[in-house]
Amino acid sequence: MNGTVVSVEKRRTATGRANWFIEANYQLGADAASMKRKSLNVRSVRSGPVPVSPVADPSPAAATTEAATTPAVSNVVDTSAIGTATFTAPSEGPTTTFCATTTATIATTAAMVAAPTNTATQTPVATVHEEQTQTPVATVHEEEWFHSDTTIWLKEVPFRQWKVKDMFGEDIYPGSSSSQSMSRLDFFLLMFPDNQLSAMITLTNAKLGAKGEQDLTRGELFKFFGILILATRFEFGRRELWSTIPLTRYQPACAFGNTGMSRNRFDVLFTTVVWSNQPEERPGCMTSEYYRWKLVSDFVDCFNYHRKSQYVPLDHICVDESISCWYGLGGHWINIGLPQYVAIDRKPENGCKIQNCGDGRSGVMMRLKIVETAESESLHCYAFDGEEGLLHGTIVLKYLIDPWAHSGDCLVCADSYFASVLAVEELEKMGLVSLEW
Repeated sequence: MNGTVVSVEKRRTATGRANWFIEANYQLGADAASMKRKSLNVRSVRSGPVPVSPVADPSPAAATTEAATTPAVSNVVDTSAIGTATFTAPSEGPTTTFCATTTATIATTAAMVAAPTNTATQTPVATVHEEQTQTPVATVHEEEWFHSDTTIWLKEVPFRQWKVKDMFGEDIYPGSSSSQSMSRLDFFLLMFPDNQLSAMITLTNAKLGAKGEQDLTRGELFKFFGILILATRFEFGRRELWSTIPLTRYQPACAFGNTGMSRNRFDVLFTTVVWSNQPEERPGCMTSEYYRWKLVSDFVDCFNYHRKSQYVPLDHICVDESISCWYGLGGHWINIGLPQYVAIDRKPENGCKIQNCGDGRSGVMMRLKIVETAESESLHCYAFDGEEGLLHGTIVLKYLIDPWAHSGDCLVCADSYFASVLAVEELEKMGLVSLEW
């Protein structure tokens, strides 16, 4: 059924989960009186083909050619607006078609229109800056600053291709000969630490053996990962995912049994898979918070080491913060639950706060740092900074990008939590001369 988007709103469901609803005008008949406005869950709609809009041109031939080659995208849902509560579509212009399908189609269609189609062929940073201006807008602290439509940056940086080194030391990057023959599983194995997989299988089999369950194999662990990722596309109970009966007439049955793993086996693995080596009993010299972080600390260390040794970033590094939602018990005063519960007013979710850096071009996450208690943060800052007395945000910034210091000029993007004049000076000492915010 065709419809025109009026607004998109983020609401809370009965379980407290956030969900998106699209309000649209649907044409039920030929006349205007048959128009009906309805708000539907984003899972029940999808964007149709992008309509072609005629271009106002005195020449009919020119108008026909322009309209045939340039699709109108003025009414396509823009994924940049998803971060706000609501937004309203233009009242005029071509309509966008919607019908029943899965959740990801709307975001995918909008992203294809708004974003470049090939990361490997994007214009280098220096070229983009040259198109904006070559004249500095200010000279502060003996440095020239340049300006574009959306950003301010310090100096220019040369374009550099990101790459990943495999176990044989060969470089894998978009368009390389080796990447052409690699499957999705090959890429996953390239980016996931192999010793982490081995440790997880060994630790998990110890728990499975104590319960009298069958041992976990490497292939079954991959299948478990795939089901976890697939389950994020649905908002139902875990048991309903294996049902062969559709819950609504707008969506087929999940039928996760077709993956080759039964619901009972998944439940067993879900409660026994181990990500890090935590002792059965907490040693007397170990704090309760540190002991509970041992559930994930080895995995974070292994991830960071693998990225440090195998990944070479592009000319663009982004430093920011993330939150992993927590719906259970919280607070550092209890011996169960999340050791450190972070709640920020401007954030839609609360839970475990993670400071991280990623490649601004490829989107690959490069380094993680879990925000623990205030005492642990102070010890970490002293161990990394010593007696220099830097700002906390600057210390965290240096820690996150330290593995790639002195690897060539690189544009470091950070918000006000990390960015400062002192941070720029510290980046210059590390061979990373540009800062953008």
